[in-house]
Amino acid sequence: DNCVYDFGGFVEKGVLDIIKESNKIIIPCTSNYNSLLRTLETLNEIGNDDRVCILVTDYRDEKEKRQICETLESNFTDLNLFFFKFSKIIENSMSSGASFTELYNENNLSRLSYTNFFNEYQRLLDFIRKDK
Repeated sequence: DNCVYDFGGFVEKGVLDIIKESNKIIIPCTSNYNSLLRTLETLNEIGNDDRVCILVTDYRDEKEKRQICETLESNFTDLNLFFFKFSKIIENSMSSGASFTELYNENNLSRLSYTNFFNEYQRLLDFIRKDK
């Protein structure tokens, strides 16, 4: 219950057994060619079902996001995609120790600056909590 495993993006011996028993599977992906390739390989290995989501991170603009989506969707349909565009909120969270929610709620400027990221973060949390 409420256990998180981080496999570092690689499917190693024993990992598939854990994945089969997992309620949710988050596969991180960036626009880097090797990252896209590993994401596709992982999806081929574990399959794509309603437990699986792809977390597209660190992209800079809509063009880059669109290219990532086109690559993924040319190989798989009905992907659960979530998007964490490059944002200072991640760096600020790591340096301050504050959560995304705490940083978002600091003041009006932070709410304005982090709105898109925070909304997508909330959407990801809703996905994780769904069907628990």
